Amino acid sequence: MKRLLIHVPVGAVSAYLVYTMPPAGVLFTVGFFLYELNEDWSIKDQAWRDLKGWLWGCAITALVLVLAW
Repeated sequence: MKRLLIHVPVGAVSAYLVYTMPPAGVLFTVGFFLYELNEDWSIKDQAWRDLKGWLWGCAITALVLVLAW
């Protein structure tokens, strides 16, 4: 649960950047995914847990942005 919660803000930043500055948001998101994949391939740390937290943060922030719009 701790790993999930640590990555929620990263997902929130991704969603916010995609909403406000799409090129920066895409670059940030792709960079995060590459980092997580590399980490999983090299140390086998089950990066899906980190991506799950990212997804929660991204989804919640996207929903808030859409509702506020």
